[in-house]
Amino acid sequence: MTEVQCPVCTQQGVTWEREGNRDEYRFECQTCGHFLLDGDLVPRANNTNAPRIPEDERHLLVQYIRRSSTRLQPVTLTRDLLEHPREAGGLREVSVSTKLRRMLLLLAERTRRPGNPVPLARADIYEIGAVDDTDLRQLFNHLRDRKLILVQHDTTLPWTATVSVTGMQEVESLLSARPRGNRAFVAMWFDSSLTEAWQSGIRPALIECGYEPVRVDGVQHNGKICDKIISEIRSASLLVADFTGDRGGVYFEAGFALALNIPVVWTCHADDFAQVHFDTRQYNHIVWTSADELRMMLADRIKATVVRRDD
Repeated sequence: MTEVQCPVCTQQGVTWEREGNRDEYRFECQTCGHFLLDGDLVPRANNTNAPRIPEDERHLLVQYIRRSSTRLQPVTLTRDLLEHPREAGGLREVSVSTKLRRMLLLLAERTRRPGNPVPLARADIYEIGAVDDTDLRQLFNHLRDRKLILVQHDTTLPWTATVSVTGMQEVESLLSARPRGNRAFVAMWFDSSLTEAWQSGIRPALIECGYEPVRVDGVQHNGKICDKIISEIRSASLLVADFTGDRGGVYFEAGFALALNIPVVWTCHADDFAQVHFDTRQYNHIVWTSADELRMMLADRIKATVVRRDD
């Protein structure tokens, strides 16, 4: 393996090697994790066509790669994703509440016993979804001020802290409130025109991401269908809402999932997107034209943006 500068986070001393007989390279970066890159995208002295990553979006790529690598799902970076992380990859800033939750859960996971000091390192900036050291510091101080952690050392990274008894109680509350399992509820029109979108698009994308796809038309039950829908959504950890056909039930099911704090991924066929209601069109929809395109875009969106219980 050869040591180079990471083309994403720009850290020095990153190792890379050619992947098999293809013109593709596997990078191993202490900050980003593992990822694959085509040979023509590698920034080298003789490559004037290497992609340019927007500086204000670079951290989004590092977060995406690191979390995918942590899940043992290394990503293959494309030119569009590198040059347009927000537009092409649908990558977005992580909310403050999500960052705080991830930080507390990360520290608690590393705690072998109550009172045991645990580290928070520079690489954890991107694991948590923070932007930089300053962002990490603000989150760290907030947990300290709420007495969820007891700070042992915070001069230079890695910092060390102890999750307090109050913090452990908060962790238990967070875990009990988050959806359990790997079931993904799919809200969509059950018309024959969408059979291929379900069988070759949505269903395989969810399986690829480790979910068990559930459509209510495939669930056996003796009660009212609306009760079964509510029950299935409550037990899901993800909801995919496809608005092709502009079905009212899909709006209801997506709204119910949002009220339960269950992640929703929004999709719609390009021909029908103009019909999507204004109130929900503001969400970042996957606008697709074929089942294969839907499968690839949905899998990428889930890997990039959905927080799993084990994150």
